[in-house]
Amino acid sequence: MTDLLSIGASGINVYKRALSTVSNNIANMGTEGYSRQVTDIKQTDPTESGGSFIGNGAYFDRVSRQYDAFLESSLQQATADLESQGASVEYTNRLLDVIGDEKIGATSALTQFFAAAKALSTDPASTALRGAMLRDAEQLVSRFNGLSAEFDSLNDQAFSAMEADVKSLNGLAEQIASVNRNLLKKKLEKDQSPQVLDQRDQLLRDISQYAGITTNVDSQGLVTVSLGQSTKKGLLVKGVDAFQLSVSQPNPQSSA
Repeated sequence: MTDLLSIGASGINVYKRALSTVSNNIANMGTEGYSRQVTDIKQTDPTESGGSFIGNGAYFDRVSRQYDAFLESSLQQATADLESQGASVEYTNRLLDVIGDEKIGATSALTQFFAAAKALSTDPASTALRGAMLRDAEQLVSRFNGLSAEFDSLNDQAFSAMEADVKSLNGLAEQIASVNRNLLKKKLEKDQSPQVLDQRDQLLRDISQYAGITTNVDSQGLVTVSLGQSTKKGLLVKGVDAFQLSVSQPNPQSSA
């Protein structure tokens, strides 16, 4: 009777924890970065009796995450590709808008200039046609100067956006290094808190919105992050150390 009661009690305690895990999953359905959790239940070592073994129930082992490293890596790569293409499209469209604008673009001014040149070629001695071509040439030069100013402004905007992205990237790298420090408390990744591992993976997704990354996770769950094709070069985070990035404007080449 005692064995029956203790086995029954172990089963109740185990599935009480399992129900708590299910409730936690439901409560965090809308939580960003949350991975569904499962309760790992194992059999209690049986007791040998009369040449056979009698079961002693079950026990709660741990709460683990439903996690796929391959899918996570694919998601990070897809996010990086999408974000990089989005930035390229945005600034390309803005550049095209400037070039093709009727008021500040060069298309209409070039058309008018060549039309004036063609008209002058039919009567080179005409003072009126010479004056018209000169005015159109001055207008074309003015348009080019205006475009140059617009390009400089667009370049400054792009550089400011890059500075903001690099600042955000450095902040995320510091956060991952901090998470790695927390992960040092346990010897194996399977013993780490699911919440901390979710935080680590969400930060990696956030970083992939700014740059393509290569990652490597060790047995403790500590992640090494690189901006290169391998974790040998271009390190952003290694262990508890975060390496700061910077961006600078290239110096204009002096003309020969």
